Amino acid sequence: MNDAPTKPKRETWNTRSAFVLAAIGSAVGLGNLWGFPYKLYTYGGGAFLIPYFTAMLIMGIPLLVMEFSLGHWAQQGPPGSFAKVMKKYSFVGWWLVALAFVIITYYAVILAYCIDYLVISIMSFGKDALPWAGENPSMAKAYFLDGMVGVDGGSMALGAPAGKIVAGTLAAWALIYLCLFRGVKWVSKIVLITVPLPWIMLVILTIRGLTLDGALQGLEFYLEPRWSKLLEPDTWRFAFGQVFFSMSLGFAVMLSYASFLHRKSDINNNALMIGLGDIGTSFIGGIAVFSMLGGMAHAATVATGSAVSVTDLVPGDSTVGLSFIVFPYGLTQLPAGAFFSCVFFLALLTLGIDSAFSIVEACLTTVCDSKPKWPRKYVLPGICIVGAATGMIFTATRGGINWLGLTDGLINGPFGILIVALAECLVIGWAWRGDFVKTMRQHANERSDWKLYAWWDVIVRFVAPALLSVLIVWSISGMVHDEYDKYKASKTEDSIKLQAVWPQYEPLKKAVEKASSALVIGNAHVFQAKQGDDNNAIIEAKAKAAVIAEQLATTELAAAPKAAEIAVINKAAKEGARPTPSLKYNLPLPMLVGSTIFVIIPFLCWFLSAARRSGKKTADKGKIGGRNGIIYSAVIMVISAIVIETAQAKDWLHHQKVDFTADGDLNTTAYIFLAVGLFVIFGGLAWCFWKAMLAAGRPDPEIKERDEN
Repeated sequence: MNDAPTKPKRETWNTRSAFVLAAIGSAVGLGNLWGFPYKLYTYGGGAFLIPYFTAMLIMGIPLLVMEFSLGHWAQQGPPGSFAKVMKKYSFVGWWLVALAFVIITYYAVILAYCIDYLVISIMSFGKDALPWAGENPSMAKAYFLDGMVGVDGGSMALGAPAGKIVAGTLAAWALIYLCLFRGVKWVSKIVLITVPLPWIMLVILTIRGLTLDGALQGLEFYLEPRWSKLLEPDTWRFAFGQVFFSMSLGFAVMLSYASFLHRKSDINNNALMIGLGDIGTSFIGGIAVFSMLGGMAHAATVATGSAVSVTDLVPGDSTVGLSFIVFPYGLTQLPAGAFFSCVFFLALLTLGIDSAFSIVEACLTTVCDSKPKWPRKYVLPGICIVGAATGMIFTATRGGINWLGLTDGLINGPFGILIVALAECLVIGWAWRGDFVKTMRQHANERSDWKLYAWWDVIVRFVAPALLSVLIVWSISGMVHDEYDKYKASKTEDSIKLQAVWPQYEPLKKAVEKASSALVIGNAHVFQAKQGDDNNAIIEAKAKAAVIAEQLATTELAAAPKAAEIAVINKAAKEGARPTPSLKYNLPLPMLVGSTIFVIIPFLCWFLSAARRSGKKTADKGKIGGRNGIIYSAVIMVISAIVIETAQAKDWLHHQKVDFTADGDLNTTAYIFLAVGLFVIFGGLAWCFWKAMLAAGRPDPEIKERDEN
């Protein structure tokens, strides 16, 4: 009799629709309501849809299928899945989970903002106005930055915790716990509420926005194509980046969710439905946001008597500024502002809570898979407590929100999600056996409503790593250039001041010399007078010194720089500045090296350590080793770094200022983009459901084979 312990049966989703809704809920988050509309507006209007849909087809959907296939094949969380590919690569899975945990520590604080605004909006029913109401956005800005967050400019110093944000953060973690405490089957029921609810809120906001005076003005800014933007590389860069981040790729979430699928569950069609659902939410959310911005601009124009454009409302910071300053202000300008404020922040909260508990579920799955003896009912509250305690740093006044921005930039930048996604592609495409990517494709095709072909292998092995490498290098280059631009701006300001006061340096020098001489002469006269004990001589000497000082004060010293200007001169002289310093900068080799070396070295070490095993004879006679993957990625990185740095030096990547005057009407091209966008989204979803219905009507091959035998 075999007394060996059996592995506990893994939970599965109740239904296919529950999995699809949960995955859409994870993919659709706060960024869909502020990130996508802002990027579409900034980078070409309707023309932005061309690179965006291209990015979704050649990277978004294929990489989502890749994560689904690996999680479903391994039936484990991220570390276990990569360990099943090769034991040494389990750290990639832990890397994914570590990034996910850091994300949730500050994501819960953003949810706290939404909760606080929602509660205040509810409490404002029946009152004259919301507490942040005013004639312009300055009141809303002061309410958020001073009254709620308590930010101290760009300071990173931390003050006392902000009471409202702490309470909201604890409430957010309580909601996350309640969504997960009964397991995946409970999540299957929760998502039936939390995913459709924000869509309902978006429909309400869209209908309300489209019925406002000035709505077409907002839609004109949103959809009117500016074709010149397609010639700017940054438009394509941000389109691919938006797809990648919006789809929750590299977050450990999709891989974990797929591990709970039934063994016969569809993969390819589910991935396409989730991608289209994500695009649809972003696109409709943009219509809601910009139609309401148009209405807000019209209302502000009427209230102030001066023309207010949509561009006057759209902030430079598309996240905090749009959601917690501009919209709260704009909603106060509309009838029933408290009601629509509740709708807006409820939409934000429900959009965010699905993403939040999906990230925690990925962490929870990993811990429970790696420590089977640890009960889920104890691990979940432990994760929530540790996550809430860690996130308290972001609730602090003074620099808390600045730490949040810094952390988000690092995680969503080249050293976070992008590089770990590149690791995923290299592991699956290169680092085990040459046919593993084919194995993953066959695994997906055996269970899916429609099939993948060899083009998918090419994307995973070549296209996606190349694009991710370019995004990584480009992001690093952008960070370096941003820091240099800040430094150059400060030096330029000092140089301007220096050039203004430098001609006065010589008079200052002469005045100081004369003052010193006068002091010496005056003191000598006083000293001699004292030696002779002649009071009259002492008085006369002091008078002469006073006359000399007065003459200097009204002549040379009057033309000399003031104290602040002297400080600038001293600072510039200390740093080696000159009256007319050269501010031109031709991006030297160190910047090129710095843009690549921090990306290449980790992968080089990783693959060199793994190449000993992957290069040995395996099932496919050792045909492919990890060296090929790292060489390919390194070459792409170096080439992209050279191209990007050259383009920066030649000023090819400059940002064109959006000079766009809305006349309050959409042209034919904008209507075409609106129609095409809606057709692709809803037509694609209809095709996915049709394929799913056809597959559901076909008999199971295993049952058919069993009946024939």
